[in-house]
Amino acid sequence: MIVATISVAFVVFTLMNQQARAQLAKTDVNLVLAIDCSYSVNKAEFDLQVQGIASALTSKEVIDAIEGGQHGKIGLSVYQWSGPENQVIVMPWAVVSNEQEARAFAARLLAEPRQTAEGVTAIGSALSFAVDHLNGAPFPTERKVIDMQADGASTWSRGLPIRAGRDKAVAQGIVINGLPILNEVSYLHYYFENHVIGGEGAFIEIAKDYKSFAKAIKRKLLREIQGQFIS
Repeated sequence: MIVATISVAFVVFTLMNQQARAQLAKTDVNLVLAIDCSYSVNKAEFDLQVQGIASALTSKEVIDAIEGGQHGKIGLSVYQWSGPENQVIVMPWAVVSNEQEARAFAARLLAEPRQTAEGVTAIGSALSFAVDHLNGAPFPTERKVIDMQADGASTWSRGLPIRAGRDKAVAQGIVINGLPILNEVSYLHYYFENHVIGGEGAFIEIAKDYKSFAKAIKRKLLREIQGQFIS
């Protein structure tokens, strides 16, 4: 009887420890950032995207938002995309929970060159890729978000239709938020609202041009990390 009691207690203790470890590993959100590398994006515009992400991620406001979350950490990854078969993960999944980790992530991102072949704007394929990448994240979360940024509408007719990519994400509970850059297409935000974003609470954050991208991505990250509207 004593042995049985000890065995039961050991099993309960083990399960509690496993639950505690899982809770510690859980993130407030797993977020994948998609950098537009299509034909319409030149080197300076690519650099402004990367620099904007790095600047936003290391800002005091974003770091405070990360540390102030329920679990005090987010899962973060970055990939570059253009044509239907041109997606490259440049920053694998990493946990960011404090300033040191945010700065280390930003520094590595800034050091990564443009790796995708320049191509057409295949947003549907880029979304599908992001869904699969999110599902492969090594840490659990209740919120999965794709941060899609682009300066043009989808231009690839033979790849995955944009609606199919969006529906694939939404069907799996993944939220797609958009950051349209209006330097070439002044109405792109309407296109994003009607065709790109999806899922509960999905939103767009507009950058009027690449010079205002850093401010827009900062606001976007704050909303995605905190899960609420930022004025």
